[in-house]
Amino acid sequence: NSCVCSKKSDEQSAKYVGRTPIPFPYYIFTKLMTFPLKLPKEYPPAWMPNPQGFWYSFPAAARCRPGQALGEGNCTWRREASSTL
Repeated sequence: NSCVCSKKSDEQSAKYVGRTPIPFPYYIFTKLMTFPLKLPKEYPPAWMPNPQGFWYSFPAAARCRPGQALGEGNCTWRREASSTL
């Protein structure tokens, strides 16, 4: 975790699903990349907001066991056969 956060914030992050906006284009520099991404100066157009997506974090310790109800035993999230975000 690279966040310099309060103890309360760390506790909440360990218990609840998190979401943060990620502006596009999103890329990661690695040793394997030999070229930087270059975008035209007119991207994105002035009349259009920056495109973005979201990064979700799911704390493993807060995952519900199969058959466990949300909130039971401090679980705050679970996978479903079909999910919508």
